[in-house]
Amino acid sequence: MSFNNTPPVVAGGTIGVARFVKPSAVDDNAILQGTSGVSNKGDACVGISQPWQRDTPGLAGSDDTLAASAGDQCRMFSVGDYCYLEAGLPGFVHGDYLKRDPNGMGIKGLTGDIVCAIAWQTATNGQRGYVQILVPRIL
Repeated sequence: MSFNNTPPVVAGGTIGVARFVKPSAVDDNAILQGTSGVSNKGDACVGISQPWQRDTPGLAGSDDTLAASAGDQCRMFSVGDYCYLEAGLPGFVHGDYLKRDPNGMGIKGLTGDIVCAIAWQTATNGQRGYVQILVPRIL
């Protein structure tokens, strides 16, 4: 995985691991987990959240699906970076241009969708695949 020059950000809400993120419209230097956006076309993302969990693994109450809660620091991969993205249903195939599903997971974009990454690996629902983050564009 590679990191470009990404500013420190905090979570504006709950963010899952390896999910598309977008800027908060309310708070400075804050990100929110992505959604499918208007008419399921996807939102323009600014990056993908860290692929590691917030809590120490193995401790009671530790949640391996949670990257950050509101107010927590969250590492973010940005445009040009290569990182892992969790696949939504039905998944994606290497070479697919990806948009967000309602949970911030990556799914194949269709004509007219806003895409934010390209898949370098194939991943099925719930798996993580290696992707490169792109400048958001309409497919």
